[in-house]
Amino acid sequence: MMLIDLDKKIDTALNILAESKDCISKSDDLEDEDISRENNIVNILVERGLALRLKDTIYNLGYVELEIPTCKITAKGIEIHKKGGWLKHLELERIKSVRAEQKEIFDYNLSKWKSKTFWPILILGLFGGIYSAIDLYEKVISKNLNHEQKVVQPYKSQLSESDKLLNKEAKPSKKLK
Repeated sequence: MMLIDLDKKIDTALNILAESKDCISKSDDLEDEDISRENNIVNILVERGLALRLKDTIYNLGYVELEIPTCKITAKGIEIHKKGGWLKHLELERIKSVRAEQKEIFDYNLSKWKSKTFWPILILGLFGGIYSAIDLYEKVISKNLNHEQKVVQPYKSQLSESDKLLNKEAKPSKKLK
């Protein structure tokens, strides 16, 4: 049996089980071989967590006793049925795995790019930091020199005024002689 056929049978069995809330073995939509063989649809549903196994039902057909497994749907089975069934669930799982693979590829490429650009960016950052420190140092020194010049200039202007006054006083005394 191909996987696609098996998935279709799981979807059918899940739909029947969700709608009837009864044993899956009573369904006419499933073939006898799906119910009676050892690896039957009930066992598959139980393995996938879609159904909960109950006590097997034994049918006495006169010359053969037929043991048919029965089950009830689980919360996971109800949730999958509400979201569109088993086939839709498989498609969503496939999309999730494709997205996860794409994310892994993207993360790999991003980490590869980060590893290649780490040292150049670090060197540029160091260069910028050193340049900023030198520029700041030069600004502080030039500001201090400008401040000192501004402080010295008023004293010079006061000295020059006092010199002028002294010179004016000194000149009339020369004229008097």
